[in-house]
Amino acid sequence: MPRDISELNETLNKLRVTWRKANNFFATFAVTYIEAKDLIDSGAFGSEWTSARWLRTGGLNEPFLIKMLVQFKLGLAAEERDRVEAEHQQHQKEKRSTQAAEKAKREKEREARRVAAEAAKAAQQAAEEERAQQRAQEEKRRAKEKRQAAWREQNKRAAPTRKERDAKKKVPAGSLTWLAIEIKASQLQVDKGRDAWIKGTLRLAKAMADARAQFPADRDFGAWLDKNAITLGHQDRAALVNMGQHYPLTESALRSTQRTSYRLIWEREVGPMSGDARFTSAGKPETLGASPQRPENIH
Repeated sequence: MPRDISELNETLNKLRVTWRKANNFFATFAVTYIEAKDLIDSGAFGSEWTSARWLRTGGLNEPFLIKMLVQFKLGLAAEERDRVEAEHQQHQKEKRSTQAAEKAKREKEREARRVAAEAAKAAQQAAEEERAQQRAQEEKRRAKEKRQAAWREQNKRAAPTRKERDAKKKVPAGSLTWLAIEIKASQLQVDKGRDAWIKGTLRLAKAMADARAQFPADRDFGAWLDKNAITLGHQDRAALVNMGQHYPLTESALRSTQRTSYRLIWEREVGPMSGDARFTSAGKPETLGASPQRPENIH
């Protein structure tokens, strides 16, 4: 934006006074005029302003002044003329140096602010990501604990009662009553560590297979499980029956796998080794009484 030409009013007045003093102040007048002319010619006040126009506002005629200055310059001694020129050049040099230093300082400060802002933004983003990760881990931990608690509670409800345990001692091994108690005891055993889980799962699979063999249809088998409060999802039921029918393969698979999903153990490990064409579909879409699934950590 062009500057206001009124900024030079004081300089203009100084020129007018200096001109009146004529020869005594001619050198000072010449230096002041040249500086003002250079500033105006640089376009600092807009293209509409020229040194001639500006001088006319003060009652001065630039062509006449130039002629007088030329004559004055010719009349100056060589030493004085060099001094005036040297002073002018030094002034311009210092001015340019000051402007360059100020510009460099501004750019350095601007760059420092940019770097600081980026560092602050990166730190904030990292902190937010860390907090989000911590929240996700906490939610995952709580969900896992909730699933495990539900599984323990389910097994607790499914555990054989004292009456059932006493009854088991009195009934023939392999009977439906004995198998119902055996299944509940196996469910309770699988929640006591990895080794106990393997033994309990083998025990559970064998009991499920033996019980299923005593029913003509899956529907009847499911009704019997529900009647005895045996809480297993239909996919786990089918997988355990199949695993129990292939006991040696199941035992080998359980000791080598890290999975805990009965369905996946049957479909991906025991089933493919068994040669049973049905292994690709462990669960059958029958109403066998759905129940919460065991918490699964490894798929």
